[in-house]
Amino acid sequence: MLRSFFRTYYPVLSVSAVILIFSTAYIIFLATPWSEMFLFLLFQTFAVLSPGVALVKIFKLNLSNLEKFSIGYASGIALNILVYFIFAPFKMTGFIPYSVIILSISSLIYLFYSKVKTFEKKAKDEGFSIFGFSFSVLAALLTFFLLSASNLTPDLVGLKSYYHDLTNGVGLITSASFGFPMEFLQMSHTPHYYHPFFYSYCAVMKLTLGFSSFSIGTKYSLITIAPLFVSSFTALSFKVFSKKYYAAISVIGMFLLSHPMIYYVCIDLLGFSLGLAYSVLAVLLFLKSEESSPNVDRYLILSSVFVVCSVGAKGPIGVTTVFALSFSLLISLFRGNKFVSVLKKGMVFAIPFFAAYFLLYRQGPESMMLRSLIPGSLRGDYYEIIPENFSEPLKRFLSNVIYTLDFHRFTVVGFFAALIYMLGRYRRRSIVAECTLGATIIGILLTNIFSQMGSSEVYFSYASIPLSSIIIVYAISEILSVMSSKKKAVAGSLIAIILILVFKPSFFEVIEKTKSNLKECAYNSIYSLDYDNTMTTDSKRNNSLSPAEYEGLIYLRDNTNQDCIIAEGRHLFNNKFFYGTAFAERRFFLEGWGYVTMEDSNSNRFEKFQREAIIERLFKLEDPSFTYLLRDRGVDYVIVYELTNPGFRLDAAVGASVFFENDEIVIYDISEI
Repeated sequence: MLRSFFRTYYPVLSVSAVILIFSTAYIIFLATPWSEMFLFLLFQTFAVLSPGVALVKIFKLNLSNLEKFSIGYASGIALNILVYFIFAPFKMTGFIPYSVIILSISSLIYLFYSKVKTFEKKAKDEGFSIFGFSFSVLAALLTFFLLSASNLTPDLVGLKSYYHDLTNGVGLITSASFGFPMEFLQMSHTPHYYHPFFYSYCAVMKLTLGFSSFSIGTKYSLITIAPLFVSSFTALSFKVFSKKYYAAISVIGMFLLSHPMIYYVCIDLLGFSLGLAYSVLAVLLFLKSEESSPNVDRYLILSSVFVVCSVGAKGPIGVTTVFALSFSLLISLFRGNKFVSVLKKGMVFAIPFFAAYFLLYRQGPESMMLRSLIPGSLRGDYYEIIPENFSEPLKRFLSNVIYTLDFHRFTVVGFFAALIYMLGRYRRRSIVAECTLGATIIGILLTNIFSQMGSSEVYFSYASIPLSSIIIVYAISEILSVMSSKKKAVAGSLIAIILILVFKPSFFEVIEKTKSNLKECAYNSIYSLDYDNTMTTDSKRNNSLSPAEYEGLIYLRDNTNQDCIIAEGRHLFNNKFFYGTAFAERRFFLEGWGYVTMEDSNSNRFEKFQREAIIERLFKLEDPSFTYLLRDRGVDYVIVYELTNPGFRLDAAVGASVFFENDEIVIYDISEI
């Protein structure tokens, strides 16, 4: 009887056990209050998963349980993003929590009265996916150690440095919670048209639960989005492969042979993981649509919705995805499909794609990170190895070729695998091969044609890695399947040797960087006893935050109006110092300006120079009279760090009142001077 019970309920028991283990780890190792974890789990269950599953049921899609979970959860996030954009453009974000509650209750009522099981009993191969569940748990573990446990706050671990992309991402969560369009909090009231959907979703979570932006970013965002991508990719792999172990190899291989997949999926807060999850699901639904109907159907419509979501989460991923699907439709035209049918399907993708791009990025100088057209741009070390007697255009071209073969080897191998498969099996259509070929072509081309100061052009190529991983395994499995046992052994050995030679550097990069990240995690544990945070260089100290400085920023967050503006001088020593916006969650007159001037916006640069001139005179020359000019520009508070301006006082000089003070930071209220 007990055995029968476990056989029947082991999926529920497995999921419950994992949730319990992670919740306990959060409470013990991240010092998270149990009530906070409880609220987070409630939000994920009732505000994300329930509405998403309800939407899937409304569409009446024929899905496996793994597909239903992945598409349902992604749909739930999309509904939260939709709620955000109903209110945020009008600065009415206060209505968002109530709308989320209404959404949750409505979905629960629908699921209850629809009298259909949320996750149905299916055949053994379609039921609870051990692979999908296990890989998702592994992604959550990597996120826990590499992101959450590696970025604890200074009050827990002492003096702490954070990567500037992380603190910038946390600041964007706060910015999104203020309304849309977002703005550079590091330079108050400067619009920032960055990829907004990831931050929109995080802002909904923040506004509904009341958590800090730093907690949302480091503890509660990717811990669910990374597993979502992995479960979605596993579902796509299962759709492609008849043998499940081939699907498992494609998932494992993607992470073992590509460190960017680990970093951008499990650590990075710039929207890549969410965009990639939507991209993979768009391809999955496109496959189902092509197999089920020559006309526009529900699968295709939802696929188009996910393409839009991938555009909003990470623009380059959306570009790669829509090109991949369009390329497959174009191939189908040459295979005899009716022109009108193909055109209709193409328009289902094209119209929402361009509409989303126009609405989200039309005014932004960054657009889709496509700003500096540099054909054959220089590639640093790759350029240096080209013989000097070659002409300059040839040297630039060859440096790009070598760079692509080395830095984007996964995409290159995926391109050749898709091409070889399509040529070898040209009589039999493979939609995933067509999509991969389209994705790798556009990924390689756009990565080498365009350039951006932050090197964001690499996302075009990275977006094709999941499909490349599938097609590499798929092509190899198809080649081996038509061979005799003796030839299969020889061919398999030869292919294995080639893959080892090609991917050996990538594999060792994954191992070394993951070891380094885990070591950093161990050093920053709240239980670490042998790591001396006080032994650090001046440059590292300038890019760190002490517990006392952190205390001051938190005091600002908890005791000031959301609309106030703050000035500080720490960025004079580090132009990517985003700690104030990350922890105080307020607008700054000028904090770290490194990303503000990356955009080719002359108005941004001119305004930055004006503001920096005032800050330099106040903090470098220590001329208190410039406090009055700050006040005239709308600044309410001034932060003076003892580290950079020891003994500098504004209370006696200009009559500013001390708002907060400890040994390392003084915050002045200048609103009444």
